Amino acid sequence: MNFTVPENISEHIRTFYLTIVSGDKSLVVIIYQRSDLATLHVDPVDVALPALGGSATVNVESNVDWTARIPDEWLTATPGSGPAYQDTYVSLSAAQNRTGYRTSSVLFQADTMTRTVNVSQHAFHVSLPATTTLSYDGPHTVDFSVLSSLSWTISSNAAWCTLQKTGYAAADAAVNNQIYVEANPGSLRTAQLTATNQHNEKQTFTVTQSGDLSLLYNTDWTGTATLEAAFVTQTGSMSMTIVDEDNVIVRGYPGQIIEFTDNSIQFQVFIDEITYGGFTGYNVSALFTGSFSSDQSRITGTITGTGTVMGITLDVSGTFSVSR
Repeated sequence: MNFTVPENISEHIRTFYLTIVSGDKSLVVIIYQRSDLATLHVDPVDVALPALGGSATVNVESNVDWTARIPDEWLTATPGSGPAYQDTYVSLSAAQNRTGYRTSSVLFQADTMTRTVNVSQHAFHVSLPATTTLSYDGPHTVDFSVLSSLSWTISSNAAWCTLQKTGYAAADAAVNNQIYVEANPGSLRTAQLTATNQHNEKQTFTVTQSGDLSLLYNTDWTGTATLEAAFVTQTGSMSMTIVDEDNVIVRGYPGQIIEFTDNSIQFQVFIDEITYGGFTGYNVSALFTGSFSSDQSRITGTITGTGTVMGITLDVSGTFSVSR
């Protein structure tokens, strides 16, 4: 059996149905005829990428191999080429736009056939670090700017941390702004700032202000400590006084504070001779590393150090917990 179809000079694949009938039975044969020209279908042809960075997908179909070309470095296409007769999904991607509203295009080419996808991206950049840490005194003023090609708002969830501008219209240039932070009369505190553009894209930033550590000066703490040395474990009482930002007293022995924040304290004590849990140690060096509870009423942590017991120098480790 022979059949003939006319030349296909269109850019589309054509479909023919050949029906063979014998008595009460029939058979349908589907015949596809490729185009004499390259075909190229791309959808969609207009893409808007998120200002904070992201991607969009474009579907590409062709009866010949195809490639994609991009004139701008800020935009990428993955994959950048594809085979004939295969649906391919191309991801168009860009990082956060910190410079201003921008446009580009992607040129898809299959043989002599071309299609263009237009790509745009708004700008949205807030010149703040993820976390800003401030001392307890104040007031503080923190300068920053917002660049957005869409209108935007910014808010704070804490009354002690306020903003000069809480919003602005779309602009080509960065808009200057300020954060005002009051002096902190209490312990460590944190505020969250949320910047939102017209497309509901959000950026969050944290402002942390340390507490007044002088509130912990001359405070007495009591509790227990558990020490382990040479497979021997002993638990006994522990007392300490935080004298000031540099000095601490542990069981009557002076020590030096190495690090002191709202959340933690680290100090070291050198003792010529101490009796603890029935054992006498000499030339003891102990490093205490502790964390404050959220209300700063308790310190828990670890102890590491060395000491000489019965003429043998031993490594010592353990834990402690004290309250005021």
